[in-house]
Amino acid sequence: MSGQTSSHKRRVLARAVLIALLALGAAGLGLWLGELSVPAVPPPEVVPPPPGTPRTQTPPDAEFVIDPDAPPLYFYADPNRGGEWLIVEAEIGMAAKAGVHRCVVAVNMPWADDADLDDLLEPVTRVVAANPKAVLLLKVNLNPPEEWLRAHMDEVARIGGQTRRYCTPASPVWLDAARLALDRLITAVDREPLRGRVLGYVLCALQDGAWQRPGWDESPASREGFRAWLRGQYVHDDALREAWGDAQASMESAMIPAPLDTADTRAVFFHLPEEAEHVDFLRYTSESTADAIAALCVHVKAASPRPVKVFAPYGYTYETARNDAGHLGLGLIIASDLDGFVAPVSYTNRGLGGAGSVMGPVTSALFHGKEWLVVDDTRTGVGRDPETGVIARMKGLRGEDVFHVQQRNFAAALIMGLGLVWADPEGKGWLHDEEQWKEFARMYATYADTLGGEREINTEAPAELENPIMGRPPFSHARGLAVVVDEMSRFHQRCDETLNDMLLHQTVDAAVRSGMPTRFCLLQDVLDDRIAPAPVYLFLNAFFLSDGDRQRLHEILEREQAAAIWMYAPGYINERTDAANITATTRMTVKQFDGATKGGSYFSLPGPWVHENEPFGQLHEWSPLFFMDDPKVDILARYIESGKASLGIKFLDEGWASVYVAEPTLTPPVLREVLRILEQPLYFREGAYGFFDSALGGRGLLAIHAQESGERVIDLGRYYDVQDLFDARIGWPQKRSFVINLNIGETRLLQLTPIPIPEAEEFDVTEEGETPQDDSPEVEE
Repeated sequence: MSGQTSSHKRRVLARAVLIALLALGAAGLGLWLGELSVPAVPPPEVVPPPPGTPRTQTPPDAEFVIDPDAPPLYFYADPNRGGEWLIVEAEIGMAAKAGVHRCVVAVNMPWADDADLDDLLEPVTRVVAANPKAVLLLKVNLNPPEEWLRAHMDEVARIGGQTRRYCTPASPVWLDAARLALDRLITAVDREPLRGRVLGYVLCALQDGAWQRPGWDESPASREGFRAWLRGQYVHDDALREAWGDAQASMESAMIPAPLDTADTRAVFFHLPEEAEHVDFLRYTSESTADAIAALCVHVKAASPRPVKVFAPYGYTYETARNDAGHLGLGLIIASDLDGFVAPVSYTNRGLGGAGSVMGPVTSALFHGKEWLVVDDTRTGVGRDPETGVIARMKGLRGEDVFHVQQRNFAAALIMGLGLVWADPEGKGWLHDEEQWKEFARMYATYADTLGGEREINTEAPAELENPIMGRPPFSHARGLAVVVDEMSRFHQRCDETLNDMLLHQTVDAAVRSGMPTRFCLLQDVLDDRIAPAPVYLFLNAFFLSDGDRQRLHEILEREQAAAIWMYAPGYINERTDAANITATTRMTVKQFDGATKGGSYFSLPGPWVHENEPFGQLHEWSPLFFMDDPKVDILARYIESGKASLGIKFLDEGWASVYVAEPTLTPPVLREVLRILEQPLYFREGAYGFFDSALGGRGLLAIHAQESGERVIDLGRYYDVQDLFDARIGWPQKRSFVINLNIGETRLLQLTPIPIPEAEEFDVTEEGETPQDDSPEVEE
């Protein structure tokens, strides 16, 4: 059994998890452009019903039925975070008018036996009063109140010498109290007028309610949890002593290791076995978090009188740069009965013209039958003026720019088969705008049409491969670039934020701008053959590979005649750290620099996407850092300082290609040039149109979000009737290639309907929106 497989299958988790950290705005500086575009409107006239009056018009004896085929599109607002209920109720009405009846509602937990349940459920009944058709996804905060924390100090997380306002996930005392509170809540909602309309629960806890830890938890409960984890992992002290290289180590007396400097790029990996206790503690941090979520999910489903879904905000594998944050247990939860995950649009580059990528490996989630809800909490600039009381958009912010960002986020969710939550996180009126809801209504109809069409076509999809939202095998239509991340390798990193920002944030951004269909998956799912074959695999951080894992990857690459792009230190860690392991992984001769060495490279060849001598990488000193010394490798880039090879490609006799990038990052131009050399078809034509827009394709759709203004040539590789789903006036009938003119941040969602035109025929390049005539200008392919 491979090292990856055994490490993930060592534990059996029961049910699982998901939801919505639905807060924080952030549209980026690119959103703050232009003129006021939404006219001022008077304050909403919605008023709450008087106390004691019925909250809904649904008769008590009428069983509310949730439509299981409704698009997974939601509205969320939490006026308890400083907003106004009158505004939120008006937004709920606008959402209902647009067809959006699914609402995420934040409710307080009844921690005490004598809790006033009617008061706790006031937000829910107000939502139902504002929209009698509302379907509810209840967002519950599992962080106990102050008085509970003061009475249970040993269970409270202690990080950096300071107690936090939440508990250690491994605390059985906290878990038992949370179960009791959930029991009270579940009993309370199973009555009129709420009975039958609760779709499920979003379980939130720890920092920001997103199951995140801002450092090493040194509380007594965490220490006892760590010892219990060691007992489950090693069973006997002899095994622990061998793993840690410490003859005195004991599971009963083990202490939480002191945190080390995680910012030093001259000490990227932990030294084994001397620092193995740090590797184990990082792994325990994530796995105990995953265990807590799974345990609470099991309880919710068992306690609920009718089937419900359970979500948790988890799986920020690409987003969370700290390796001690607890978000690296996705591979455990994903193998259980959980229903799904909730995560915002990536905060790293989400503004106008940004990639707006996902936070985690959504493809893996879908292939395991889970849902993934993306929270679009774009800062819209709409809100109540505190002086005049009028709701309007702030001056200097153009509504169309906001719409383009929202369109990008919707298009990504639609193409990847994800759900979407339109959020006004603090209930301050960000979505109190009829024009926005007109746009959302069109998006809702587009999603419903796509959903309905695919359900008709894919009624025979194998159940084990179905997308839980689409009812079809996801991504079978678009093989593209598989972006692969490994959770286990991150436990071996001593340097986290600096390296992860480059490997995960910057390189994932480059992948979204590569011009290929893109998928996001866990390394374990690649090893287990759960992911559909891909022509190119981008291995972001496959540092920890057993001999069996390496052999398995080579077998997959040979079978699929695919290409592997290996980043930084692939396979470097096995039983020991050695550059020879990288040689074995990449099939190139790779050597390690002596001591800390400065990174930063230049591309040594001219190409249509990257200039000769164009720099990439960062001038940090790294240890370890590697270079290629192999005459059979085609060298594409060299280190600026030493001139040694930092990027190369080797076409192997077995039929697969190996690309090694010794720098811990890639830029969009370099990645696109590598894909061109690998002869991969791209959506963007080579030439003078050097734009690096974010582009996602699949399911007969192509979404483009422009990074800058200008014309670019789209090449689809075959003939299609092309229709813009955001603007019915724009289309290109019978085209393989066409020119599209976009302004910065503009979003297009194109529906591609294939037509039977022989591939050998000439194709023409048509200006945007122009209907071709028989005498249309043609361009030779």
